[in-house]
Amino acid sequence: MVYFTSDLHLGHRAIISMQNRPFDSLEEMDRIILSNFNAVIHRNDTVYILGDICHHMKVDAANEIISGLNGKKYLLIGNHDKKYDPALFCEMRDFMSISVNGQRFVLMHTIWRYKLPDEAFRKCMEEALYERRWHDGR
Repeated sequence: MVYFTSDLHLGHRAIISMQNRPFDSLEEMDRIILSNFNAVIHRNDTVYILGDICHHMKVDAANEIISGLNGKKYLLIGNHDKKYDPALFCEMRDFMSISVNGQRFVLMHTIWRYKLPDEAFRKCMEEALYERRWHDGR
């Protein structure tokens, strides 16, 4: 199976009140999100994580948590992501285009990583066109 998720914000205490998440503590939030993630996503599933896995967490602690997440993980780097261990992911990129069941998707965390929204759009379209040419043999 192929899954998409984003903005887990593990380790981010303030996100509970900022997004009105139904948790009493940071520990409860992290534990339940990890448990739910692994209950749905299995070892051989593919999961595209569209940024912000962790926030306010040291890289070593984040790597430890990420290593416990099931699935073949692709990270679309978010504004809160750090220099995680690349070995934990199949790929780590700012954006990518993929095809799932014949349907094309352009993935990224946020266009605000670029100076102008049209720059992000242009980069994604260039990549999508490149990949299409490559896959189509053109």
